[in-house]
Amino acid sequence: MAQDGLIAKLAQLIALYVVYVFLSGWAFFDHYYREFGADPRWFDLPLQETLVKGFTILFSNAFSLLSIALWAIYLLMIGVPLWGDGTKHRDHLWVRFSVGGFMVAALISVYFLSAHAGLSAARSDQGAPTRLALATFSLKSCVERREAKEKGSQEQIGRHNTPKSATAPKAAEQENCDYSGQILIFRNSTYYMYKVAALRQQPEKTLELRVFRAEDLADLHIAGEP
Repeated sequence: MAQDGLIAKLAQLIALYVVYVFLSGWAFFDHYYREFGADPRWFDLPLQETLVKGFTILFSNAFSLLSIALWAIYLLMIGVPLWGDGTKHRDHLWVRFSVGGFMVAALISVYFLSAHAGLSAARSDQGAPTRLALATFSLKSCVERREAKEKGSQEQIGRHNTPKSATAPKAAEQENCDYSGQILIFRNSTYYMYKVAALRQQPEKTLELRVFRAEDLADLHIAGEP
């Protein structure tokens, strides 16, 4: 194969590799977020983020069977077409079918391997330890409602000269406005949170994804941020 022909072939393979990397990232995100009960289409993930994820899967869990399998597929994606163009039988139908069949098999394999990686990552993050950021926050509407009740109680005390202990709501009866949760993703001014529970309480056994608009939260504190 002439040098110019080799360079042109490599350029074609790199373009094809980008398609496979995009499929890898898309399959990862699709299965990762669906395991949490979310549709990744809600997040409007940018193309570059999907490509980056498809590429970094190769380096996650270094030397794991999954990453080794992906590396092998991507290397063969270069070697097999170059072999098909370089062999003296390159014009034979069986060579073309063999190369084409391998590329289709590689596409399917990349999808299923990346999907498995997404499921494994999601199940790991659903347990402990998790890579999801821990956050504590208050519901703004709840805080405002609680403050209005307290203000009303104070006004009642002032009007009737009633002892404060007789009218003020007991701590146990006050509405709990403080929560904790794990941030799955923040997109379009919306927090998608997992394992949401009242502060200092255990989350429910039936875990579900909770969605909060950023403007509806108050006193948001995220672990690891100043």
